[in-house]
Amino acid sequence: MKELLFSKRHIISSTDLSKKTGSFIERAHKETLIVFSNNRPQVALVDIDRYASLLSMVAEYIDTAEHEEIGKMVQERANDRLISVSFDELEDM
Repeated sequence: MKELLFSKRHIISSTDLSKKTGSFIERAHKETLIVFSNNRPQVALVDIDRYASLLSMVAEYIDTAEHEEIGKMVQERANDRLISVSFDELEDM
């Protein structure tokens, strides 16, 4: 996993989460919480609206990247030298 930096106030233990689920869900509506187990981050507790927004941003990024890739392909093909070939020449290939 890529190294991430977390503020101490955003870190909760899985044990605390199991004991105080309701209060942590309440907090997660205001800020993302990172649940640690065995001193390692395991999951993020994220407000559902924030999660939907993140998914939307990812989808938009993917669409943009795909459009850029298609644009590059179109540009490369536009720069290709065109030659004239008859059907007879194609059959001989």
